[in-house]
Amino acid sequence: MGSKKAKSLKVEHPDLGERGDVAPLNHEIAQIVFEDLSEQFEEILSQALDANEALLVQGVLEKLEEANFAEKVVTGSPEITTEWVGIESLSALRAMVGGRFHSLKTRWVEAGLPLKEHRGDKVTLGELDKSGWIELTSWISKQGFEVRLCPDRPGSLFELRSAKRQE
Repeated sequence: MGSKKAKSLKVEHPDLGERGDVAPLNHEIAQIVFEDLSEQFEEILSQALDANEALLVQGVLEKLEEANFAEKVVTGSPEITTEWVGIESLSALRAMVGGRFHSLKTRWVEAGLPLKEHRGDKVTLGELDKSGWIELTSWISKQGFEVRLCPDRPGSLFELRSAKRQE
């Protein structure tokens, strides 16, 4: 029995390599298929996340509560020496932190914080919306401030202080 050498398949086509092999063409096909599947996967994942957004947010909030995340965020770092300032209204928050009024008001209301109807009205802290409060405090944190609730401080809903370290 003699050994037979396999004959190479040589095809001429403009998409093939110089030697006529099909590897470049296979690579291009694989790339197109991969991109198409990636787009389909991203679309399905996006739809699944949109459909389950409330459930996912609730699950994350429960995990954060279990880890006492709020206490860790609220306490801040010991190197900060600025004083805590009481925030009793949306306008007081805007004066200290800044930002666009409309977007800040939306976050304020979504957190379950009360709006004053008239100047001088006393406000009391009711039931906070946990996901809204986390969104508001995250935004405030991005602006360079620390936040903590202060149920024992009369006239204030919460307190802020600058998170910038003193040099």
